[in-house]
Amino acid sequence: MNRNAIFASLVVLTAFASPAQAANSATITTDLNLRAGPSTQYPVVTTIPGSSSVRIYGCNSSASWCDISYSGHRGWASANYIAVSSGGTAVIVTPTAFRAVGLPVVTYNQVYWNTHYKSYSWYGSGPNYYSRGRAGCVGSACGARQTATGAYGGSAARSGGCYNGKCAGTKRVTGPAGRTYRKSGGCNANTGNCRIRRSYRR
Repeated sequence: MNRNAIFASLVVLTAFASPAQAANSATITTDLNLRAGPSTQYPVVTTIPGSSSVRIYGCNSSASWCDISYSGHRGWASANYIAVSSGGTAVIVTPTAFRAVGLPVVTYNQVYWNTHYKSYSWYGSGPNYYSRGRAGCVGSACGARQTATGAYGGSAARSGGCYNGKCAGTKRVTGPAGRTYRKSGGCNANTGNCRIRRSYRR
C-alpha cells in the first residue's frame, strides 16, 4: 500500500473513532448508585461519590441509563447524573447529547450479566429476575409493583414491600366479566413463617 493510501485510511479511521474516544470520560454529578442493570430494580454494585470521574461505554437506546465503570466496578447508572464533554462543555447525557457526542448503544443481556457479576452474591438470580420486578423482601431490598392487562379486558396487579425484615405482598386479578381474586400475605424473613389470605368475588 502506498503512502497516500495509508494516509487516507488513517483519516477515515480517525473520523469514525473520534466521537467514541471523546466520550470515554464522564463525570458523576452527585452520589450515585451503580447498578447491575438499567433500572432501579437491579441490585447495587457500588455507590459512586459525586464529582467522580468514570469511564462511559455507551447507553441504552433511550439514553436513560448508561454503561459505565468506576474503580474496577462495571454497571449501569441513570443518565440524569452523568456529564460528558461536548464541544468543550460538560453536558448531562440526554437523547440529544447522546447523539451529538456519538455514544454507542449498549445492549443489556445475559452475556453482560455473566461477564461482570459472577463474584456477587446475587449473581445466581439472573438478570430476568430483576427485570420482571418482584414482590416481598429480597435481602434488605423491597419488592416492586407489577401490572398487566389482558387482551379481553382483564387485569392483574401484584405489589410488595418489606419493613423490619417482614415481607408483605398483594395480588389482585380481575376477569373480563368483573370477577375478582385477591391474595395477600405476610412473611417473617427470619423464620420463613407466612400467613396467606385469599378471597373471591363473583
